[in-house]
Amino acid sequence: MVLVLSSVVSGELQNKTFTLPKCSKKDFATLILAKLLIYGSYIMFVTTMCALVDYAYTGMLFGVDLPDIAPVIRGGIFQGLYYTYVLGFIMLAGSLFAKPISAGLIALIPAYGTYIIPQLFNVVNYTPSGLLTEASLLAYTTSSTVTQPIIITILLIVVLVLLTIIRLEKMELTKR
Repeated sequence: MVLVLSSVVSGELQNKTFTLPKCSKKDFATLILAKLLIYGSYIMFVTTMCALVDYAYTGMLFGVDLPDIAPVIRGGIFQGLYYTYVLGFIMLAGSLFAKPISAGLIALIPAYGTYIIPQLFNVVNYTPSGLLTEASLLAYTTSSTVTQPIIITILLIVVLVLLTIIRLEKMELTKR
């Protein structure tokens, strides 16, 4: 996903397609928030649908032991929120590096690091990787500790988007 979406911002900078909306008095906040909304919604939908397809396929192969699909949908939404957080890193890396492959490879570091490092220090409930842990449980009710990763993830998405907008505002778009 990271390498596919790595050109969301960096591709626009590399192809100089940000200059047209900027010339028509559009600000970067609108452009970046629109990209986050469109791609984030798509990611949420796809992860939820993938979780449902996995659930149906597993049910066909091994029999269904979950009588309700609500935990599967909840798990897909939690995964989608985590990947929207990764999308924030992709957009920030795209504003820092003009080449899409560089932006994608740099965005992989926090994408993997956000999951691995909290596991080592046992602070999963305070990071976005807590969403993946909660999604993998497939519990009928969400635990009381899931609100912390949700709030932290949303705050981190906001910070990443703000940093992307600030970086783009200070950038010369028509440089050669």
